[in-house]
Amino acid sequence: QLIFFPADITWVLMHFPQLPLVFSYYLPLRHFCQKFLNRLSDFGHEPDDHALAAEADGAVVGAVWVRIMDDYGHVDDETPSFAISLYQEYRGQRIGTELMRNMLSLLEKYGYRRASLAVQKENYAAKMYQKLGFEIVNENESEYIMVKRLR
Repeated sequence: QLIFFPADITWVLMHFPQLPLVFSYYLPLRHFCQKFLNRLSDFGHEPDDHALAAEADGAVVGAVWVRIMDDYGHVDDETPSFAISLYQEYRGQRIGTELMRNMLSLLEKYGYRRASLAVQKENYAAKMYQKLGFEIVNENESEYIMVKRLR
């Protein structure tokens, strides 16, 4: 049974201790450290910080969180950007898709007009994001910047 629930990122880190390692899967370590710390610095103290976790068999197996910040997926100061992470053994089971759908619904409910993310070009999840309605709006050497309109 899979359960999705709102979560404080500190709680997620306590129950999903490998999150930094899972999240770094597609990033060189030197980029990962700064990116991950930027994502979590003071998380939960801003009104645009939202997190959801996925639980299976009594354990947290993944999380998604958004915030408005000047990160790789930043497009403007009104659009939250995504970060998502799943344990590798839970990938390919639609858990990431459902985490994303739940967060997109939450963002729409709160009145956001769009959401953004950055994804490594070789990351298989880029196709999932496109199936969820994200469109490539920019790209650099290694990443796509994608946006989904919510209303």
